[in-house]
Amino acid sequence: MKRFDIQKITLNQVLTVIACFIAFVIILSTILGMAKKSAEKKNIQIAQNPSIVVAQGQEALDGKYYSFKNMERMRIIPAADKGQNPNLTIIVSPYFSYQKDDKEFFEELSRKNPVIKSIIINYFSSKTEKQLKQLNEDKIKADLKDLINQNLVLNQIENVYFSEYIFLQ
Repeated sequence: MKRFDIQKITLNQVLTVIACFIAFVIILSTILGMAKKSAEKKNIQIAQNPSIVVAQGQEALDGKYYSFKNMERMRIIPAADKGQNPNLTIIVSPYFSYQKDDKEFFEELSRKNPVIKSIIINYFSSKTEKQLKQLNEDKIKADLKDLINQNLVLNQIENVYFSEYIFLQ
């Protein structure tokens, strides 16, 4: 039986081990990259399919409506008012309910997401802190619902909800 002698290791053997290690890293990173891209494609498809969104717990309580939760958190600066804190920011995370099984309307909401976001930002930035605090939340939701529905063609949203509605000083 031969004993391993560290002094007899040649340069070729060292370079072979290094080359094998580099090849292993390249192959592993390629496999992980392809798996990540595949997972990202599946997530995009899930976000655009209302039946899968509902399966993830985004269905309204009464079972007649789906909720459209693809709106992101918005940070909005309200209109300036004398004596108002100039650093005031409003954080709003809206979502909407719409009639169940209306895939075309879900696609319209997805397509018009930037327009809807603009409507919400314009609404809050056109009012002062005092005006917003005098309006109750139900009135703000009704105003937003009407403004958004004016820009929709296929159907109408049923309600506007806020998962966040915060005044930050």
